[in-house]
Amino acid sequence: MRKKAYFFIFSLYILTAIYFLKKDIVLEYEWMLIMDDFSKYGYDYRLFGMPTAYMPPFYPYFLLFCSKTLGNYWLQIVCIIQGTIVFLSSYWMFKGIFGEKINSTTIILAYCSVIFFPPLLVGTYKISSFAFSLSVMLIFFTILHKIYEHRLANKKQLVYLLMVSVIGMYLRYEFIFIIILSALVFYFRGKISFKKFISSLVILFIIYLPWCIRNYIEIGTFTYSTSFNFNFAKGYNEKYDTNIIFNNPYSPELKKILTNKTLSEMFTNEKDMNDYLRRLNQDFISENPELFIELTGKKLLINLTQYFPGYEGINRFKLYFAYSFYMITFQTFLIFAIRKKFRKNKKDFLLYGTAIFYMFFVLFYVVAPLPRYLLLFYPIFTAVILHSFYDDIQKRLLRKTKLKNHIL
Repeated sequence: MRKKAYFFIFSLYILTAIYFLKKDIVLEYEWMLIMDDFSKYGYDYRLFGMPTAYMPPFYPYFLLFCSKTLGNYWLQIVCIIQGTIVFLSSYWMFKGIFGEKINSTTIILAYCSVIFFPPLLVGTYKISSFAFSLSVMLIFFTILHKIYEHRLANKKQLVYLLMVSVIGMYLRYEFIFIIILSALVFYFRGKISFKKFISSLVILFIIYLPWCIRNYIEIGTFTYSTSFNFNFAKGYNEKYDTNIIFNNPYSPELKKILTNKTLSEMFTNEKDMNDYLRRLNQDFISENPELFIELTGKKLLINLTQYFPGYEGINRFKLYFAYSFYMITFQTFLIFAIRKKFRKNKKDFLLYGTAIFYMFFVLFYVVAPLPRYLLLFYPIFTAVILHSFYDDIQKRLLRKTKLKNHIL
């Protein structure tokens, strides 16, 4: 009977999607610019009219394909596709971790708390690579968990893992670091040999090679992405404001804020722009070491508290206070869950996988904190918290049931 609960939940989820789709779905920020360049230059991937490696190409070309094949309502259909993928990948992740317990009331409620979590819904039903990135993260983590627990990967799992890894690397540039960290977990836990670890790195290089070659031909630099230097520059400069979400790089020499548009007017190609931002970053670190440390500390605190007073949506009615309090509590439970797993079973993948993912979130995204970065891991962390305390919750519920029956 409870299996039907998920069909009912999916129906509610679709109704929620319809509510979101009542609003105008529009292309925003870089997606609007990229699609505009597609209309001007055909299939050539550009930003501000220049060949770009600012973001991996999967999502831009997905949008291009949908715009040419799905008719006038292609934006709405894209959002429905994104919502469906998030729903299914979240379910698959919960099922992969909890197995037959997936139909228990506790798990169903936890699953609903994830897919109906307002910030996740907002991110899912807008034109952004967030939904795909979230789903790839969930599927990748679940496959690793299955392989780790069964100690031997079958061909089907390896094919799925390879497919997800390819999509992930062509979707978010930092996904390559997540793959490397995951491979390190398997190596140090004795799940793969050193030879297989090196082989996995070689495979990653081969997978990314066509994109790097394209960037060398089109831009003049053999790189996987040019966004890191821009993000670093907007997160480390003299004008950085912790109360503003969308900071931009600042040039002390020009005494000028450098928006994407400003940079595109200053340079005729992305290579020169990237080289300039790299020099700007190096100069900032060498000339302002104390400010660099101070900003790192502040942004580390932002990541841990998720305090974003300037972020659109949660700044209304000062919701950022409530959001920050919830996320601090959530991360506290996550740390206790990791600690509990360490004490109970030091061989558990959920221990090492979750710890690595959490450390990656805290440290890597300190460059330019945003709410969506924690949300990429939110379903995984929720499932791990529940998995750690599931037996305790069930015991308490059983005691309450017995007490209630005794009173009656």
